[in-house]
Amino acid sequence: SAQIGTGSIVRREGRVFYYFTENELKSYFENSGFKIIEQWGGETCIGSKADTRKKEWMHFLLKKESELSDLGEIRLLERIRNIIPKATKDHIVLEIGDDCVAINPPHDEILVLTTDPLPKPVIILLGEEDPWYNGWFSMIISLSDLAAMGARPLGILLAIEAKENMKVKDFERFYDGILEASNRFECPVIGGNIKDAPQFNCVSTAIGSVHSNKMLRRNAAKPGDVVVVLGDMGLFWAGVIHRLESIPLPETESCLLMETIRKPFPKIKEGLALVEHELSCCAMDSSDGLIACFYEITRSSNAVDMHIDLSNITPHPLVSKIADITNIDAKKIMLSWGGWQLVTTVSPENIAKLKTVMQTLECPVHIVGDIRTTSLSGEGKVMYSDTIQSGELNYVASERFTKYSYFSYGLTGYLNTLKNEPFLKII
Repeated sequence: SAQIGTGSIVRREGRVFYYFTENELKSYFENSGFKIIEQWGGETCIGSKADTRKKEWMHFLLKKESELSDLGEIRLLERIRNIIPKATKDHIVLEIGDDCVAINPPHDEILVLTTDPLPKPVIILLGEEDPWYNGWFSMIISLSDLAAMGARPLGILLAIEAKENMKVKDFERFYDGILEASNRFECPVIGGNIKDAPQFNCVSTAIGSVHSNKMLRRNAAKPGDVVVVLGDMGLFWAGVIHRLESIPLPETESCLLMETIRKPFPKIKEGLALVEHELSCCAMDSSDGLIACFYEITRSSNAVDMHIDLSNITPHPLVSKIADITNIDAKKIMLSWGGWQLVTTVSPENIAKLKTVMQTLECPVHIVGDIRTTSLSGEGKVMYSDTIQSGELNYVASERFTKYSYFSYGLTGYLNTLKNEPFLKII
């Protein structure tokens, strides 16, 4: 007999036999698009008359996993229509099924719209492959922008690109994430588009409404306002560092950090509360980082600087723990991107009311600084002070098309920024 490659031989008469371990065979089935429905073993003496040995046999019942190409566009669209519940909101005149959707804006409110492509969810970059995350993040990436305007979600449109060999079960899992976010934040999926493409992508366009004289703007900070961060600070990057650096933690601590990465929440209710209770007219979501928010608010607003009191920022114990292990400043971790907070400016007389309202929403409130008049109109500096020193905050946000962009340089690249780049310019 002559051996051909690994796990195969050719007999003298020319017959080829292939040999696999059980795990190799299962992997082969999976990679070929088959799912094992049932598996069993058994003995038999069936064979040539000269061969009376008992033989061990392994049996598999397989099912071919359906791909999008097995459905085609028409059947896939029908499947999507059956997945998405019919919208029951009074403001929706036309939804999925026509060339356009039609919305009747609520009385005395204006429409606000935002659109975002799906970024690769960080939890997937950390190795947890699940199409559910793509669905969840496709929703919240745009809903977070509505929250920053104090707008109530009216509906969302999703333009989806998918590979023709994408498994139908993975596509439906993607929609599981979409529908969970849709229900959670009361934002119906009302339309969009789908087409085949070399790789998966989704662009979401969210529509909301708000009274024009109550809309939150990033250019509305006023001297004397208090700078407030709504939401946890630093848990996101503490979790990323925990995973990237393989830092051992008790299971409860690890779960808390990883859940922050797996399932972040846009601050929809918090933004609506700012508007409803007339607590602020200025806000911005922190998807690119808190430092980015601070600078954008000061540069957009009229002749103001922002002063951040670092001595007033207390890290979460887990953030402090990760910071101590890695020798990274805990407050640098807290002011980085990824936490899905809402940054707002509030007049001092509204702070007590703000804390009461946010307590009912179980949203942490961090008072981090104040707004002051700048010496040069439009300069927009972000200054800091602590018990020892003062200066200007260095701009180390996740800015696109720069060395700080994780889209181009990845999580490890930004972790190196946290380790090596100073975020304080000392005067």
